[in-house]
This record gives sequence, C-alpha cells and structure tokens, in this order.
Amino acid sequence: MRVEHVVVTVGLALLAPSASAQLSTGSTFIITGEQDTVAVERFTRTSTALIGDLRLVQQPQSLHVHYTVSFRPDGSPTRVEIIDDAPNFFTGTVVFDAKSMMAVQAEIGALNDRVRMSPANTQPAIGTSMALMEQLVRATHPAIGDSARIGVMNIRNGNTSAMTITRTSTDSVSIVCDGCMRMGVREEIRVALGKSGDIVGGTNPSLHWTITRR
Repeated sequence: MRVEHVVVTVGLALLAPSASAQLSTGSTFIITGEQDTVAVERFTRTSTALIGDLRLVQQPQSLHVHYTVSFRPDGSPTRVEIIDDAPNFFTGTVVFDAKSMMAVQAEIGALNDRVRMSPANTQPAIGTSMALMEQLVRATHPAIGDSARIGVMNIRNGNTSAMTITRTSTDSVSIVCDGCMRMGVREEIRVALGKSGDIVGGTNPSLHWTITRR
C-alpha cells in the first residue's frame, strides 16, 4: 500500500481575509498492518482543493502518488491532477464532466493520452487514501443509521466501483468498497469521526490495518 504529504506554512496574519479563508492546515494519515507501515499520506485541504502525497511502503521499494483534486463550490470534483511513480499506473488528469474535459484539452491538446474522463456521477478514490475517503464521507454525510451508495473511480488504475458509506453512530462510519483497491477485492474500513467530521482513526479488520491521524 502507500502514502506521502504536503505541508503548507504561511504567515496567516499577513494574508488578506479572502486568501486566508482558502487555507487549511495539513494533516497526516498513517496506516499500519500488524507491525509494518503500509502507507503514509500527508495532505492539505482548502475550500477549493484537496492536495495529497501518498507514500505506499512496499518491498523492494516505496511508491509515491501525488494528487490535486479541484472542487466546484458545491464540493463536487471537477478534475484531478495525478503523478504516480509506479509502473503501469496512471499519471495525468482525470476529469469529471464535459466542461472540465474541454478546459483540459484547451490547455494540453485534444489528443493527449494523459487525460481520462471519469464515468458520470463518480468520485475520485484510492483504496489506501484516507484523505480521499474522508472527502467522500463529508460529501455524502448520511444520517445516523442511513447509508449512501456512490460510484467511485480509482484515479491510479482507472477501475470504477461502488462504495457504500454507512453512518453507524454519531461518531463512526463504515466504508465498504468493492474494487477501490483492486478489481474483485472487497475493502471494509471502520472509522471514527471527530466533532468537525474529520476521520480521527480507524481499522480495516480483514487486512489488519490500524489507521491513525496526526
């Protein structure tokens, strides 16, 4: 699995209010499996973007994924820029509607093979990215006892799958996804939420993951 991060350090007192409102402090998710580190993800969220660095700790090498998700005012994604140093995984731009596709094609050319269109009504995901999972929990915000079922696209390999997010209590959520990591692999993550709706920790019982936030 994998992860890394971006830390934003700015003198907020020197910024205009409109600019400072766009900024968010960085956080880090660490996934461990039994005694080994699986992934480390450092990320920064603003009102218009989610920027993350995911380091997937594997033998014989550690793999790195960098992504920037851009959002509309309603919180839905418009595009994702992704750089993935793993062989045979995608590096380029994923767009989520025709308008975004036209904008990207105007920037880099209509025939560029580094642009993918995600299927309609899908959201970006990576099986080991808890920052993207947190974004999906925020976007769906089911009531206690209710579930939301959404389509997601793994922005690393292009796989599409279905995700079910269930609010099991005031401060906990279950996330089940068939294919978020690999096709045919069912992933279930149980997370605890803080008062602001952030994921503060969790587990993946079948993979023996422990998820912590710093």
